[in-house]
Amino acid sequence: MTIFHVVFHLPPRAPSATARGAMGNDATGGPDLIGIAAPAPLPSASSDVTRSPAIGVLVLALVLGGLITYKASSALQAVAKTQRLGTMSPKAAWIATADLPSWLRPLAGTANYFAWVGVALAFGLVLGALVQALAPERLVRSSGLRGPSGQLVAVLAGAPLMLCSCCVAPLFDGLYARTRRLDVALSLMFAAPGLNPAAIFLTFLLFPTHLAVSRLILALLIVVGLSAALGRIPRSDSFPARPAEEPVERGFLVTFATSLRDVTYRTMPAIALGVIASVVLMQVAPFGVIGAGGRGAALLLVALMAVLVALPTFGEIPIALALLAAGASEAVALSVLVAGPIVNLPSLLTLRRRVSLAMAVVTGLSVYLVTLAGAALLA
Repeated sequence: MTIFHVVFHLPPRAPSATARGAMGNDATGGPDLIGIAAPAPLPSASSDVTRSPAIGVLVLALVLGGLITYKASSALQAVAKTQRLGTMSPKAAWIATADLPSWLRPLAGTANYFAWVGVALAFGLVLGALVQALAPERLVRSSGLRGPSGQLVAVLAGAPLMLCSCCVAPLFDGLYARTRRLDVALSLMFAAPGLNPAAIFLTFLLFPTHLAVSRLILALLIVVGLSAALGRIPRSDSFPARPAEEPVERGFLVTFATSLRDVTYRTMPAIALGVIASVVLMQVAPFGVIGAGGRGAALLLVALMAVLVALPTFGEIPIALALLAAGASEAVALSVLVAGPIVNLPSLLTLRRRVSLAMAVVTGLSVYLVTLAGAALLA
């Protein structure tokens, strides 16, 4: 089975009797869609782990603390370096690609990208697994996670994580699997990269104030308004909600390992494929080529690229600076600052895998149109 079977749900072979018996109608929350036995279901809320919610809350708090410490220390170093130099350069590549054959550059570029985001992606996978398996039932069913209050909680929880769109995708998957609240899950997925406090600070530091304010306003509009609108769209999930199960006695490690396997199974193929496609796009149509010196057509192309390509944390800032230096309009630079961090192919493919193709397309198109509208107003 290839990565394309996993991401695009190519026609499955008929499952064996053993697999059908193990799956019933809903193994991971849905039927076996890719021709292999899907992961076994997680324990229900009545398991021994969820009967002791303090365990899940404690472990989740420890992992969150570790992630925030890791990202905050990296962000403070980036801010200090930027203040010292007065500018921000792209991340240094672990593998130099200039002298490589053209067919080998996408592989080297992909390796460079995962070298940049590997630690944060591991945190995202662990957090997604913890939220899916161990979030207390009272918290999941709380009215505080519904509607605007739930979105506010998601924004306040997501922004300090400072994760890029790729790394927050597993957390989106786990949160949506646990709550089935798309508006809340999308708010968190958009907020982590879009309202990254260090990235917002660097934008005010390096760009004209009106450009930085425009970025902040458009990011808030997408994080809060667009996620609320998308959450109201009727949908049929790729992995429907699981039916209630009988109590299953499992220890913490077994429950977590099962959840981690499920989240990895659903998200990593999409993330890997999206990163490879992003690297190829960046090499075929670099931002500097399609955006330098242009306005109308350049804005359309650059905004589209910004929606699609995967950028590491702060990756949008040196691209926008380079575009301005090459003569691009502020509207073109703004499209990168807004759409670049908030969504990309890996997160959209994860959304397609977790929810539906239609939802992924609508989400990407909506971010594109909101970005274009904001950039056009600035122009």
